[in-house]
Amino acid sequence: MNKKNRWGIPKITNVAHEKFYGLVGEHLSESDIEKWNNESGARGFVAHNAPDSSWESVVGFVPDAVFYSQVTIGLAVDPGEQPEIFAKVLICREKSHEFTYFVWRPNT
Repeated sequence: MNKKNRWGIPKITNVAHEKFYGLVGEHLSESDIEKWNNESGARGFVAHNAPDSSWESVVGFVPDAVFYSQVTIGLAVDPGEQPEIFAKVLICREKSHEFTYFVWRPNT
């Protein structure tokens, strides 16, 4: 894959965040949506990472970190506590290949 044909990390993160807002009403409970809306301004995060090992069982292949990114959307917590994750997203970085897969509330 040519770097010119690959989305950068800020673009990938923004796309995942936009799609999260477009789909959240169909996949999260009203209480989760209310919590996100009330607390995301102060504690919300949208974090980019290399895909973790859990994706193979979800999508049926091992995502290559050159081609795919993982974006995690949630609420930050105090040090030593687990963050509250609302969605984990696998997204392709190649501009010509639109692939986005959400796992909603992966910690529950």
